[in-house]
Amino acid sequence: YKAYMIYEYDDSIHFLKSTLEAKARANASYSLRAFAKKLGISPGGLSLVLNKKKKLSSERALEIARALELKADEADYFMTMV
Repeated sequence: YKAYMIYEYDDSIHFLKSTLEAKARANASYSLRAFAKKLGISPGGLSLVLNKKKKLSSERALEIARALELKADEADYFMTMV
């Protein structure tokens, strides 16, 4: 499922928030907790990242790109945004 286009974003946080919103629209029971689990990050950690209180490391960003099943070029773009 790819309801988003990563190249429309110039900010990794905005991209992640939009991805979460899209998934929540597609499934009313989808939550930040479910998104965090998919990304392999704690819900608290994800909340800190989304609220710009914590930065993503490049290692974590790569894990997130893999979890979102981004294509290689999309993952590279995501990594440069982080």
